[in-house]
Amino acid sequence: IAKSNAVNLNLSDRIKLLKGNLFEPLPSNLKAFSHLMMLNNYFF
Repeated sequence: IAKSNAVNLNLSDRIKLLKGNLFEPLPSNLKAFSHLMMLNNYFF
């Protein structure tokens, strides 16, 4: 969903989507570039 939203909003060239585990730390090469992190929780 996030990828299609980025395409629809013409943001694909400005953002990088990453998928990972919330409880694991970011790789050190990404920590300096993390301006905004969002979580999409699924509620069932």
